[in-house]
Amino acid sequence: MKRALGIIVILIIAFLLVMVVANRKHDDGGETVLKNQLKADTYGGQNPAETLKLLVEALKDEDLELASKYFALNDDGSREEWLRLLEEVQERGGLADLINKLDQAQPYVKDISHKNDFKFFIADEKGGVETVINLEKNSFSGVWKIESL
Repeated sequence: MKRALGIIVILIIAFLLVMVVANRKHDDGGETVLKNQLKADTYGGQNPAETLKLLVEALKDEDLELASKYFALNDDGSREEWLRLLEEVQERGGLADLINKLDQAQPYVKDISHKNDFKFFIADEKGGVETVINLEKNSFSGVWKIESL
């Protein structure tokens, strides 16, 4: 009887260990969810210039929700931060100025780290660099996304 009970306890422990290992193997910390979001993130152009153009068009239409979709997802899979920033610019009356600056953006060939990285710059009044716009290709969906502005 004691031996049978011992075997049952060992089997239960072995089962629990297998379950723990299996759960760790399948728990990727949300990586699969983020990959699926990146695959579904199809807002953007086939090249960096097209993405910038789409952003400007959305801003001209004052469609901030659409404009925010041209930005890269945050680590948590959202773009809320970008949408809030665009709303603040609009509330302060700076949307037209932002559009004008984006229309003046020129390719920036410095600091390109890899083939899926591209930058534009906006010149200041003295011809220097006022702002750098960084874009990166979403390798899961194939579109270019704005990383920073």
